[in-house]
Amino acid sequence: MNKEKNLELEETIKSISYSFRTRLSMDKAYYKPGTRIKFRCIRCDVCCGTGPNVTITIYDLIRISKKLGVHPRAVLEQFMNVVIADVIPYITLGSDQWGRCVFLGFNQNGETYCRIYDARPYKCRVYPAQLGGLSEELKLDLKCPGLGKGEDTEIASSKDVQILLDETKRHYEKILELVLTKKLEPLRALYEAIDNEYRMHKQQQK
Repeated sequence: MNKEKNLELEETIKSISYSFRTRLSMDKAYYKPGTRIKFRCIRCDVCCGTGPNVTITIYDLIRISKKLGVHPRAVLEQFMNVVIADVIPYITLGSDQWGRCVFLGFNQNGETYCRIYDARPYKCRVYPAQLGGLSEELKLDLKCPGLGKGEDTEIASSKDVQILLDETKRHYEKILELVLTKKLEPLRALYEAIDNEYRMHKQQQK
């Protein structure tokens, strides 16, 4: 199995342009937001159809709830998973019986599409770029078959990366304050963080 994965990775790397492979061979294969590389989404569903384990923030959750026209808690219960590691609750995108993202759709031609595209989580927006931590350094998911295809494209805009960083930081600050300072049970802390943020969001909409 490991041999097959290694061969698969080798084939992916071979398909990437020479200039891009040169950058990959650098000691520090990280990129700044706005870096342009050859990339085209080929709608293959490797990212969305292979057991999504994407963590999202309460801000992503609220945007999705607005798109669907339901309360964020309803979205959490119907479409998400909550994983509690020690005392920290993590929200992850749910999946269907085949392990595909619950929001992954297929049109009449069998092509994939996102059912919540304009409200998709910011981690999805910047893909195939991924955060390397809470800095602007980005790494690439080399399993993405779209790398090396198409025209030079901005892999992740500075604006999207900054929103992702800011919301990720605020999300965990709120959760940790409720868990560590107020000593709430993890799931209760998550519900309270969602309710508080949703209440503020509704007030701002008035």
